[in-house]
Parts: sequence; C-alpha cells; structure tokens
Amino acid sequence: MWDSAVAGKSDYDALFFPWFDMPDYRMPVPDDFKLTKDELELKEKFNLDDEQLRWRRYTIRNDFDGDEKHFRQEYPSTPEEAFLVTGRTVFNQDKLDAMTHHTRAGKRYEIIPSPVEGEANEWTKVELVEDERGELEIFNDPDPDLEYCRSQRSQYVAQCYVLPESLLPRQL
Repeated sequence: MWDSAVAGKSDYDALFFPWFDMPDYRMPVPDDFKLTKDELELKEKFNLDDEQLRWRRYTIRNDFDGDEKHFRQEYPSTPEEAFLVTGRTVFNQDKLDAMTHHTRAGKRYEIIPSPVEGEANEWTKVELVEDERGELEIFNDPDPDLEYCRSQRSQYVAQCYVLPESLLPRQL
C-alpha cells in the first residue's frame, strides 16, 4: 500500500514522520560528548543537532541493547528504514540499502502457468503477462535460449522455466 500511495496509484496519501521531527526526542548534551563518524554523517544528512543525537545514542544503548538496526526500524529516519526487517538476514541490509540508490526499476509480470497435457513437467510452460502488481520483476529482457529459475523461500518452492520466444513477456 505504501508504494502505491507514493506512486499516486491509490486513494491513500503517503505520510512519513521521521523520529527527529518529534520535539521530545532530545537529551541534554554533556560537555565531553563527542560524535562518532556515523553520527556526524547523520547530522549532516538530516540536519540534526547534538541533543537529538544524544537521545538517539541513549535510546539505542538502553532500549535496544545497542542494536542500531532495531532502532532504525522502530524510529526510522526514512520511509525505507520503516520497512526494515529485524533478525538475521542472509544479505547485509546496509549494503542492500546502499545498492537501491544505484538500481533502476524493472518491469513486473504475473506468471501464468500453461498446462500441457501429456507432458511429465506440466509446470514448465508459463506465460509472462506485464502487470504492475505482478510477482516477478525483470530488470533485463530474458534471453530465449536460457533457462530461468524462480524461488519462493516461504513456500520452499523452486520452479524452472525455459522461455521460448512465443512465451516472452507481452503486454495486455
């Protein structure tokens, strides 16, 4: 819903309020307070003051046992941080976040199985139909001479498709 609202594709308005807009999220700064490199970057990026960064440091240490990622999810600075997943992930989330600034959007497709009677692997025939809410996002046009695989971890399913030219993506 968030992405649709941001893109203007729904009747909802996308509203986001970063933690540092809250006037209560401040603490007095002791004389010996020194900013870390990361805090200096945040100060520059979001125009924060030392009282805000003191509150942030205190909250990470005392409310989140030093887990900055958990803080970023619960007290986001950006809409992207609001959707972070806590816990152990396979890929380094900070690197993935940095990479998103250098990627382009792909085309989304719905995968429509085309059963073929009498064939042992009926699920290998598919049709890709362009659909902005589709489950598959393609960043480059597929090569009809290659085999492609799709995996859904939540269902522990992997499906492989050979895409003959007749089944390459088409638009409705």
